[in-house]
Amino acid sequence: MALAPHPLEREWVLKWLKGAIEGYSKGKTSLQIVKGRVKTVESYSVSFSDVKQIVDSLLLDPSIGALKQIREESKGADKGYRRF
Repeated sequence: MALAPHPLEREWVLKWLKGAIEGYSKGKTSLQIVKGRVKTVESYSVSFSDVKQIVDSLLLDPSIGALKQIREESKGADKGYRRF
């Protein structure tokens, strides 16, 4: 039986993953790195909903210009529009 990670470890892992996702959105981190980190964080009791929450928080952050287009497309999708 595996021990649960220490809360500070989990917090660090979440920040580590957030940095990788933010780096990917800015073109500084490869998708392979992000995928590898997502697989790694599973061993620290990080769930898919935790990862989704990180992505959602980054989508709402106006300081990340690379995600502006994604935010705009999401708003259009919410209204029933679809971009091709």
